[in-house]
This record gives sequence, C-alpha cells and structure tokens, in this order.
Amino acid sequence: MKVALMSVENNIIRKEKSYRNIIESLAEYKRREQLWDCPNLGLLTIAGYFPEKWGITYIDLNKEPLEYKKYDWVFISASTGQINRAYEVADGFKNMQVKVAIGGIHASVCKEEAMNHADVVFVGEFEPVYKQFLMDMEVGTVKKFYESAEKPNLDDTKCPRYDLAGKYSYHVVPVQLSRGCPHACKFCASTKVYGRRRREKNLSSVEEEIKTIQSLWNHAFLFFTDDNMFINRDYIIGLLRILKKYKMQWYAFSDIRISDDDELLEQLAQTGCRQLLIGFESMSDDSLCEINENQWKKKQKNKYYSAVEKVQSFGIGVVGSFVLGFDHDNEKSFVDIAEFVEQTKIYATNITILTPFPGTDLYEQYVKENRIISKNWSCFNGFELTHHLKQMTLEEFEKNYMELNQRINSSKRMYVMLNYFKNILKLRLQCDKGGNQDE
Repeated sequence: MKVALMSVENNIIRKEKSYRNIIESLAEYKRREQLWDCPNLGLLTIAGYFPEKWGITYIDLNKEPLEYKKYDWVFISASTGQINRAYEVADGFKNMQVKVAIGGIHASVCKEEAMNHADVVFVGEFEPVYKQFLMDMEVGTVKKFYESAEKPNLDDTKCPRYDLAGKYSYHVVPVQLSRGCPHACKFCASTKVYGRRRREKNLSSVEEEIKTIQSLWNHAFLFFTDDNMFINRDYIIGLLRILKKYKMQWYAFSDIRISDDDELLEQLAQTGCRQLLIGFESMSDDSLCEINENQWKKKQKNKYYSAVEKVQSFGIGVVGSFVLGFDHDNEKSFVDIAEFVEQTKIYATNITILTPFPGTDLYEQYVKENRIISKNWSCFNGFELTHHLKQMTLEEFEKNYMELNQRINSSKRMYVMLNYFKNILKLRLQCDKGGNQDE
C-alpha cells in the first residue's frame, strides 16, 4: 500500500487583503510564523495506527511544491482556513483515480461538504474507528463516513510517526498531552469534537514522543497543543520530571490560574518553559460576558495585570491572547488592549479576529441573525472579519485593527519589553548564583 500524508499550506492571510503586507512585516507575526513552522500532528498521529508494511510518505506543502504522483491513498487533515486548498489538492488526486481521505475539525463538522472531495471522511477522533477502517480497506468496502461515537481513552495511544517528518528542518514540534476542554467557549469548535472532559495520555507515552522528537530535531522548541495544559497539577508535575531530563525549551497554553501557583511556575522555568499563552480574550466586561455562559473569563479580569507580572517575574514570557470583533467592541476596545500591553510589558500578543468557525455556537447564532459576510472558508483564518459588527463598520474595524498591531509592534514597545526581560533574567541569574554560594 502506497500512502501519502498531505499537509497543505499555511496561508494565514489571503493575498487579496490590503493589509497583508503590513501584518506580515510585524515582529510578532514573524514570531507566530515560526510557531506555525511545525509538522501536521493530526496526520502523524493517524500514521501511528497504519500497518508497518505500508509505504508512507509525509509531504509538507509549506516545504516543497505539490507533485501529483500515483498513490493508493492520500490522507489530508486541514483547518477551516486551509480547507479550500485541501479540497483543491484532494480533487487533483481524485482525478488521477487516487483514493482520498479527509479528517480534522472542519471535516468533522462539515462532513457532507468534505465528502464532495473525498472517498472517506473521518468524523471526530480516529482511534475508535481505525480498526474498522483498515479492515474495510483490506476487503475493498470502505464506507463514506467513519464517525467515532465515543471519546477514546488516551492511555494506550500510539506514538505519532514523527520520523516521517524528520526530513524537514522544523523549528517547532507539537506534542499533544490531552484532549477536551471544560470551558466550552462560544467561538471554539474544539469542545464540539473533543468534549469537555479532559482525557490525558500516559506519561510514559509522552516521554517516548519527546525522546523521539529530540533524536530527530536536537534543538526543537516543543509546542504543547492542549487547550489548557495545567488543569491536572499532579499530571503536570510528572511531566516536568520528564522535561527536566531532556533539557528542551517549550511553550504551552494556560488560563490565568497558573499565576496563583509560585511553586509550579518555578518548576516551569527550571524545566525550559519560555512562553505561556494566556487567553485574556478582552479588556471589556461586556465582551467577556459573551464568551461562555458561566462568565468564568469575566470573573478573572481583576487579576489580569498582576497575573502577567507574576508569571513574567519567573522569566517566562506571557503571550497575551485577545479576540476582537465581539458585539460590544468599539474603538475603545482596541485602545484598552494597547494600553494593557504597554503597561504590563507583556512579552508578546496573539490578537485575532473573532471568527464564527463552522460547528461553533457562534456560527449558528450568526447564521440565524444573517450576519455572516462570506462563506469563503479561506477568510476564516482568524485575521479577517467574517461577520457584520453591531458597533463598527468593516472599514472602521480594519483601520483600528491595523493601528493596534502597529502600535504594539513599535520599536519603542519592543525596546521597553526587551529591557524589562533582560532585567528580570539578570535578577534571576544573580539569585541563582547567590543560592549556589549559600549551598
């Protein structure tokens, strides 16, 4: 069996957008591009379940041009913003009589659409259905849809086939510890596919993955993809023991509660954690109320400033994640974020535009309200407005969005932030030396 795993391009901002060149020139966008320069973990994960006798080729179209070669099967996993390109690639292979399978969150929530470009669509997680799929392949009776009715236990998951991607010089390599997130934000499709209950991998499996990654990319920066890595403290303590052995730098997502745990923050710093993305989402109380029913995010807002100061005091850069485009957002929303960024000297930001991804509660709401501007999925990339706002025109929004990005990427802000971090790291180094002398 000759199989290709096809990872399509990460063209985040469409060429048609007038502000693309400006955004792509900014320092924080360039940092973000480095984070995106990583293997497609979904494809490598399913490859771990394929028979060893198969000839499997992993192809990253961000690294090399597409060639339509003859395979028995091509497997594609793509985000909503990538899905149009994925369909183009799929159609090209189908025209050559190559079988195509498509999976991922977008295909899971738009399965009939995906089926127009595939022979098989995987809906949900792969582990519960892979045995049936492989048996059906063997006898030539594959179904159109393979839908996982259960959320699999991750204790005995197989190691992703990182070795297939070893031919590429990636800067960042993703690792998934768990699936599921308890927060169920209106704009996130993850909970719809993975559920609200957190399911964790066995730490021995995680160590095998880290060991494999280090053998392939000695200086790789680990990116833990979990929606919130630190929910289970005991589990994380076990993970930190592993990370300490391998001496690799890493990055993860957290919520604001991490700032309450000094002991854990010190361990993160000691084991190579260089950045934590924290989802602040908005500086507006009204906008925070829109995110989830229990208003958990809003209840944490009074800790925003102190949380950044605390985390960064350990030499860990906070990447502040904000979303713009809520119903209550206006020009002041942009100014408030800029002032917060400047006053906290936050290491970096991830400022995206509220996107009603298909499968989310937000998408269903905006469809009912007839507020979706375009159903061109390439626009659903987090950097383009795809719905009508209540308090701003599209032109006003884009003007303020550009001004905000330019302000927080100014040379002055970068200079102040870098000096701030130099002083923190210098102080920590002095404290470490003092501690060693005392010993």
